[in-house]
Amino acid sequence: MPPRMPALPADAAVYKTVGPWDQDSLPAAIRGDHRTKADVWGRAVVDQGAVDYVLDGVGRFRLAPGVPGIIPPQATHHLEGDGPFVVRVEFLRVRPATAG
Repeated sequence: MPPRMPALPADAAVYKTVGPWDQDSLPAAIRGDHRTKADVWGRAVVDQGAVDYVLDGVGRFRLAPGVPGIIPPQATHHLEGDGPFVVRVEFLRVRPATAG
């Protein structure tokens, strides 16, 4: 069975975007294993070309325009590129519930 991409919570909101990077400028820290903070989700968005998103313990996903990679909080992951690409990463937090 192929790996299943994690689902981003519906109430997650972008608070920061880093990149864009291409095959020459993608930082070593993104190419190597790393993780987000406890309350932070990520979304790797490919604007051109394709990259592989490796989510430790889950599997490898091919990302392309329209096919983002969802990064759960504290999940070890990295990106790999083997050709021309442009990618950026959005950081999201779940909006706190409001008292009603």
